[in-house]
Amino acid sequence: MTSVSPPERSLADAVERRIVRKGANAPDWSVSHAWASLDPRYRRAIVRCIDPAGDRGAAGGAVIPAEHFTLFMEVFPPGCEGGLHQHPDAEEVYVVLEGQGVHLRFQDGERRYVTRLQRYDVASVPAGLFRVVCNDGPDDALVMVIFGSGRPQKAEIEPHHPMANVAR
Repeated sequence: MTSVSPPERSLADAVERRIVRKGANAPDWSVSHAWASLDPRYRRAIVRCIDPAGDRGAAGGAVIPAEHFTLFMEVFPPGCEGGLHQHPDAEEVYVVLEGQGVHLRFQDGERRYVTRLQRYDVASVPAGLFRVVCNDGPDDALVMVIFGSGRPQKAEIEPHHPMANVAR
């Protein structure tokens, strides 16, 4: 009996496997469930795009595998924000895609700084610096997030932040 090797994938198949089309991934609101139950202002969703683990989260969908970085989009409803956090092992980049009220708050010990970001602004935050994305605009904000690490360590919440003791 002769075995037949599997047919080679076409170029189209190879390329299409590495594209996540608009609408393929629903926002995953479960990522902020525990924090949002503490305070509704911590409600946000993640739309996964590129993840080394291929983690589709609760919303399912398509995720492109990668080895050296992670990319997703976060939806911040009006008046909402993430937690004041830092990543000890990875820089993080934010790109504002939609929204008029996006700002970043930073904290380094006693030093604090806030800056507003406009659509298409790009902010790179080094590892180890506490930061939080906030939306005080009238509409949802959509922010692309890129980690400079394939598998970043779990984010550390600033110890005095209200979310510091909330299980996630």
